[in-house]
Amino acid sequence: MDLKKPLKALKRGLESYQAFLTPLTVAIVGIVGSQVLSNRQGADTNARFYSELMSRRDDADNAVRKDMVSVVLAHFLDRIPAGLNERAMQLELLASNAQSSFDLKPLFDEFVREVSASSDPRTEEYRTRIKRVARSVVGLQLAALEGHSESFRRTIDLDELTKVGLAGMELDPETISLEGETKSLVKIRVLSVDLQSETLNIRFTVPTTKTEMRTVFDVGFYDFPSAGGIRLPNGTYCTVTLAAFSPATADIVVTCYPAAYSVIKDRPYFEEAVKQLREVSPRR
Repeated sequence: MDLKKPLKALKRGLESYQAFLTPLTVAIVGIVGSQVLSNRQGADTNARFYSELMSRRDDADNAVRKDMVSVVLAHFLDRIPAGLNERAMQLELLASNAQSSFDLKPLFDEFVREVSASSDPRTEEYRTRIKRVARSVVGLQLAALEGHSESFRRTIDLDELTKVGLAGMELDPETISLEGETKSLVKIRVLSVDLQSETLNIRFTVPTTKTEMRTVFDVGFYDFPSAGGIRLPNGTYCTVTLAAFSPATADIVVTCYPAAYSVIKDRPYFEEAVKQLREVSPRR
């Protein structure tokens, strides 16, 4: 049987089918690719629109907050002293709207000095009121740092502290580690207490590979966790806040967190900047 003719016919059919299939495939790929590209462009447009909308809303909120804070701060720092009630209200407004922008401790300290020098019969009421505001700010800042920080709490027996004298009282140390960074051993020695101002004088020590990093400072109700504090060699910040105070005992909370969450933004050291660039750069 001669198969040449059927094979030739089959070959011509395949060639015709191939000639028809190739442009059809190209057309289908073009349509699908165009559709995918269109969807991606639409998603990018929506993302840009949403980003711009959120950015404009944030800018508007920040502008309103900036104007309000500027007016309140100008009144608070006015050379003509206002009444204590007005001062307290101004400080409450600043604490509510600017507690994440700058350190409010100097303003709180100034208000306390004004209250102490005043003959107003409501001075104790103002002290209680402003202390409540400070505790609220501390709580908000600690809540914002939650998930990014590591903290521990210690209780000081003030009667025992008075007995030990100038040597002070060594508290139990704590090892902290943030986001895979090298662990740091935090040591705290309480040196003295001022019952009238409700402040503790403490020595904060962190051993390093070569020596010990040591600093001495006072801790009261108007020290806020996001306002910086002690900067460890690895870029971590540690702050000490006063959680409770009575004639017999005092509670402190030590909170350590990455520098990115601090109100006070400092310039990183060159070695740290290089390290951060290496961490975010894609590996080849």
